[in-house]
Amino acid sequence: MEKVIAYLRVSTDGQCGEDRFGLEAQEVQIKEYCEKKNYEIVKWCKDEGISGADAKRPALDEVLNGEIEARYIVVAKTDRIARDVSLYYGFRSMFLNLGIEIISVSEDWSAQDKLTAMILENFMAISATIEREN
Repeated sequence: MEKVIAYLRVSTDGQCGEDRFGLEAQEVQIKEYCEKKNYEIVKWCKDEGISGADAKRPALDEVLNGEIEARYIVVAKTDRIARDVSLYYGFRSMFLNLGIEIISVSEDWSAQDKLTAMILENFMAISATIEREN
């Protein structure tokens, strides 16, 4: 069974409650995905009320400091990592240095060839930045 870290982030108080993409909704999506893939969630990391453009992430720091061993970090959607393209790729690079890959439940590109997956990931990171700016 592959070990994974589940990461959830919400930026507003409304999302901390029962928002359509709040913590509870993200948690359900991640649990269902991991059950299907036979992944063992070794740690739930939650950053509540933190903007997707903020580099300070107490829960994510545990992962980035190498305190948790896992092969993947699973998020409900790519923009939970960051809603700023530079920040997203900064986090992604730090994860890769630790041997951790990002898996997005909503944007599972594993069936795509490597080039297509890379294009889709870039598109989602840029779209999240544009959405945050609007």
